Amino acid sequence: MKIYIDADAFPNLLKPVINRVIDRLKIETYVIANKRVNMGNSCYLHGEVVADGPDVADDRIVELAMEGDLVITAD
Repeated sequence: MKIYIDADAFPNLLKPVINRVIDRLKIETYVIANKRVNMGNSCYLHGEVVADGPDVADDRIVELAMEGDLVITAD
């Protein structure tokens, strides 16, 4: 399982929570946004910047996610 986060609207209060979870459970997590988003420091955390535009981050997550993955998005 992997986690994919659409970070364009991810709440700042949840960033430390997700970091603790992914470190404790050792889950590869991918943060997708149209700008660089600081989610914290974890060897399981990977970022990708996509082009600006509506649903670009969502579309990229759809390309990457597979059955059994967790997707976190405000959409």
